[in-house]
Amino acid sequence: MIKVSASQGCAAVLRRVPLSGRRIGRYCYLLALLGVAAVPVQAQPVGDHSESSWLRFRGPNGSGVSDATEFPVEFGPEFNVVWETQVPSGRSSPVVVRDRVYVTTTDGGNLVTLSLDRLTGAIVWRRTLEPLHADEFYQGNDASSPTPASDGTNLYVFSSELGLVSYDPDGNERWRYELGPFENFYGLAASPVVAGDLVLLVCDQTRGSFLVAVDTANGERRWQTSRPGRKESWATPVLYPAERPTSVITFGSGWVDGYDVETGEHLWELPGVGEAPVASPTVSGSMMVINVPNHSSEYPYPATDELFAEVDGNRDGRVSVSELSGIPGLDEHFGWADRDGDGGVTPAEWEVVIEITSSPNYGAVGIALPEAGVRDSAEIIWSSQQSTPYIASPVIYDDIVYLVRDGGIVQSVDLATGEVFKRGRTSRSAGPVFASPVAADGKIVISSVQGEVAVLRAGVDWEVLAVNELDEPLFASPALVGDRIYVRTPSRLYSFGRDKR
Repeated sequence: MIKVSASQGCAAVLRRVPLSGRRIGRYCYLLALLGVAAVPVQAQPVGDHSESSWLRFRGPNGSGVSDATEFPVEFGPEFNVVWETQVPSGRSSPVVVRDRVYVTTTDGGNLVTLSLDRLTGAIVWRRTLEPLHADEFYQGNDASSPTPASDGTNLYVFSSELGLVSYDPDGNERWRYELGPFENFYGLAASPVVAGDLVLLVCDQTRGSFLVAVDTANGERRWQTSRPGRKESWATPVLYPAERPTSVITFGSGWVDGYDVETGEHLWELPGVGEAPVASPTVSGSMMVINVPNHSSEYPYPATDELFAEVDGNRDGRVSVSELSGIPGLDEHFGWADRDGDGGVTPAEWEVVIEITSSPNYGAVGIALPEAGVRDSAEIIWSSQQSTPYIASPVIYDDIVYLVRDGGIVQSVDLATGEVFKRGRTSRSAGPVFASPVAADGKIVISSVQGEVAVLRAGVDWEVLAVNELDEPLFASPALVGDRIYVRTPSRLYSFGRDKR
């Protein structure tokens, strides 16, 4: 096992790896990084789903599905560790681009991008950018929550305190596209998506939501489309069809929308599908699955007249955070209900809360997408209301949908009909689940805030193969590439692989 701190480089790695234990190819590669030999960087085809890439949040088209094989089922801080590297705390997920692994973080209030050697975990370069403006974030979010994206060569990172920034493989800044400030109580969290020669980014907020496309070559805006009526959301878009995308699909508050990739033209919409989504949509073929949280059936709120009659003690037509303290969750999340941020919730603002939590379609929802190029709406095929995930995105693997919610509750669902095949737990101690599950090689990988990584054998009657315990909570979604699984904790990035000694 190789351990590397953020202050170490390749030379330190070479000193600590016995020459007899190195493969010649790896040794030459490390020398190249040190400048002894020059290795040209070749562009990987955009959209390449081969085992050498995991180019965006949740990998190929945000599906969470990889063609990785032979990654370990059992691993931990002292077992099946290829390398571990100390990194500053952050919630963005790792991406893998050819011979590099990238993560973003905030350190001292600045946005930091790290490039690590995929074979050794050594820090190849570190770039630090000062914010243009300071945003306030809910405690579960920060300015580096969005995961980077890549076109197979260059990197694109987003921070709501700065905007979009592109780096080349050597860490040279290519361009930046300034954005913000934004109005969003929890802070923006959607990650950028690369579609051909465009970087797409959805910016949903209290007012003024939009979808923007920026040229990958020069950072110039190609188009920007307003999203009227679409308020705060945190879901990352997907492309459709996945193989040759012609549209980008967004899941916003109350709406699923399709836009033309090249022009930004609004093609279709599907209303009435819940508000404030955190989990990102997942597409398989012409079917899409979304998770719709915050429903009144699970989190009932009192009617407006009833609430104000009970808690508006001074009868000023507003309720404060102290007056709402008796309603579970709303003291901590008061800013979500206080839409204009003036320190009080009015009856009109409370009506928005009621509307948000009363969608006719909620839970896990299966949607049939329109044919590519057809200006028609999507159609809801099924919905499943039990054990609905909140933050974790669904994963679709071999026509089975896997849904994971807090407590490690997992259910397998038929993609075509929504029929629940099996519901169970990964372990008795599994806590909240923020990371999204990923799948490959007949297995499902699930991380929890409790610090557990469960590996399941995929199938209608799935079963738990192992529950691996790490020393820290897990917020970032893992990446599956080749025969490795990359897992980020608040202080480390791990590369786990089967011990072949």
